[in-house]
Amino acid sequence: MSARGAVGEVNLRFFGADGQAISAGIDDRIVGLTLAEMAAIDTFLLMVGGAQRFDAVSAALAGGLGDILVTDHITARKLLQ
Repeated sequence: MSARGAVGEVNLRFFGADGQAISAGIDDRIVGLTLAEMAAIDTFLLMVGGAQRFDAVSAALAGGLGDILVTDHITARKLLQ
């Protein structure tokens, strides 16, 4: 999916650097919430860590895909910069 610009995924729903959904060929076969439905949930927890996931965490937060983040201290400091 990186060829389509995806930087991360939540429950097999891929998103780009702006946090917006990127269509995948499997979207219509997934039984679960869409990214828009996830973003509409009042309290949505993201748990992710590791320097290699920074772009995905940043994009997910930019796209409103979580309002509580559990992460490691390195990722947290980099996000605050």
